[in-house]
Amino acid sequence: MANDSTTGGPLLPDASPAPLEGQGLNRFLSGWVAGITGLSGNLIRPRWQPFPADPPAPVPGSGPTPGAVIWAAVGVTTRRKLGFPQVILDPAAGGGLGEATLFQQEQLELLCSFYDQGVSGDADSYASTLRDGALLGQNNEALFLAGFGLIDVGDIVPLPTLLKDRWYYRADLSITLQRQIQRTYPIRTLITAGGTIDTDFSTPQYTIPFTAA
Repeated sequence: MANDSTTGGPLLPDASPAPLEGQGLNRFLSGWVAGITGLSGNLIRPRWQPFPADPPAPVPGSGPTPGAVIWAAVGVTTRRKLGFPQVILDPAAGGGLGEATLFQQEQLELLCSFYDQGVSGDADSYASTLRDGALLGQNNEALFLAGFGLIDVGDIVPLPTLLKDRWYYRADLSITLQRQIQRTYPIRTLITAGGTIDTDFSTPQYTIPFTAA
């Protein structure tokens, strides 16, 4: 049985509601990028893979004859907390036992890298489409509904990259997002308390019992 504030020991947050993390967060942000750029979802890859540029996820368009395939790698590179969290106790929650909810503001740096075979320049075009499209409110509706806000869109940085003995043209774009992390912990409401007050430094000395409710 999990600990709560009456048992002592480390506290775990409730499983629900849980913030987007891990693969769920990566899929959500990749889908947002796909919607703004028009790239097919299978051409937007996680930035880190167990076997980079190898099956089952080979470099798109690779082979004896380079194809005109544009693809992207997307991933969160930094998650920065903002200040100290706010903790609010709700005495009525947890079946009337009380629960505490922690609210933490967090900024995420999303790095989007677009690649082409170095002959079309389309990587730049898709990067600029994302840069400009991310500033439209309608394009950010999915972000807002998921609790994210757009803070900043950075510069496009050309960065040629060597993959599997072939040079690819790469255009990087960094996007800053912000969200509120919410976690609920089993910190119970104090209903009654009792004890004694000892007046060790008075003459005569007193021991006074008390009860508070």
